[in-house]
Amino acid sequence: MKKVLQITLGIITSVGGFLEIGSVTTAAQAGASFGYQLLWAVLLGTLCLIFLVEMSGRLAAVSKHTIVDATRERFGFPFYAVVMLGMVLVAFMVLVAELGGIGLSLQILTGLGFPWWAIPVSFLVWLLMWKGMPGDQKAKYGFVAVSILGASISPYLIYFYSSGAIEDKWDESYIPMNRMIAGFGMTFGGFLSMAVLVAAALALQPKGIDIDKFDQAALLMTTALPKWGFYLFAFSMLVACFGAALEISLAIAYFFAQGFGWNWGEDLEPSKDSRFSFVYTIIIFLAAVPLLFGVDPIKVTMISMALTAATLPLTIVPFLFLMNDPIYLGEHRNGWVSNRSRSLEAEVKLIRDVLDKKLIDLEQCDMGRVSGLVMYVGERSQPHISHILIGGSTLWMRVHPALARVSNRLAQLWGPKHKGAVRIPWTRVKSVGRDIKLDVEARETGALAWEIWIARHIIERIPGGGKEEVE
Repeated sequence: MKKVLQITLGIITSVGGFLEIGSVTTAAQAGASFGYQLLWAVLLGTLCLIFLVEMSGRLAAVSKHTIVDATRERFGFPFYAVVMLGMVLVAFMVLVAELGGIGLSLQILTGLGFPWWAIPVSFLVWLLMWKGMPGDQKAKYGFVAVSILGASISPYLIYFYSSGAIEDKWDESYIPMNRMIAGFGMTFGGFLSMAVLVAAALALQPKGIDIDKFDQAALLMTTALPKWGFYLFAFSMLVACFGAALEISLAIAYFFAQGFGWNWGEDLEPSKDSRFSFVYTIIIFLAAVPLLFGVDPIKVTMISMALTAATLPLTIVPFLFLMNDPIYLGEHRNGWVSNRSRSLEAEVKLIRDVLDKKLIDLEQCDMGRVSGLVMYVGERSQPHISHILIGGSTLWMRVHPALARVSNRLAQLWGPKHKGAVRIPWTRVKSVGRDIKLDVEARETGALAWEIWIARHIIERIPGGGKEEVE
């Protein structure tokens, strides 16, 4: 029964990929301007998404890694930092567009301008995330169904999907179910997007209407429903954009938390994953700022969709390499891409097996990721690792020394007392596998200094934030 529920939930997730302000606006513009000529683009996009969603679920089920986890481990922090910068920037613009879509829907329904809705809408999105996922399975089903109704056709969908698979503890037995979700869900979602295009071709193209405003898109339904179609469209987009805003906010927080090895999860109390909660809190309210100044959400939508297309190679190319990596997928890897870098990997096997791996303490707590290594080189002995370094300026030094200097300056002005890199003796390493398990308690090392500081100074002071455990 549990798997049946997850199949249904996953199909709703996939269908949601086609119902949000970006996909509806672009499909409606295509139909209004070019009739049926661009149906092939929707079909091609659907086929691509079927493969991408299936692969992201398979990666999570087999390797127990999200896409972000595996990208950071496989390609290292400098490459991950470039991907993070591009993805977070585009995702932020999409979030602005989705919050604006909610505001425009409310403007149609109430007559009050969308800038007035920026703060109330952002607060409501944040509040639902802050309160977390309902504990009851049926309530959780309804909550997630609404939350992902309107998920963006973009890389964020596969990040979100793989994160959900990890939270639901998928294993290899879920691979057939994953294929069903990807195939049926995305196909049905593609038909919905085609329906928007066809409706625009029938209702708007004969009248010569090119969509450049939100209320023009609402005319799609007035031919069939002259009296209620306008308001029904506005209400539908309100629900869809609200769900998309929830998903994109989570996707951005996932990207930071999984990449840096923080605690994360929709079900956790905010004080238990304070850095994760802090990221989505800041992102949501920053996204409301452009709307307060009257920035047109439709223009932001079109720019963000173009940037999404431009940054696709940054996401898809490393993802395809991951899907061919036997370390992560074994016999379930993609077989059509040749792996010609094995000789180089053999030479740096030790570094690859340790650097950027997630660290787990005695209590199965996430401590972060390996930022650097201290090597001992003796005159009469082989070089060996003496310490693992976590956080501090070590991580940013790998990208550029200037970033390390900025990190040190900021740490002097703000934050916990423990500001430098945490050093863990290599002798405290219990095992090296998918993660590195240590014979230490995270709280005793200083690795959770920022987690505890943010929880006590920010998260706990917000109602409903919970309380950090003191030991």
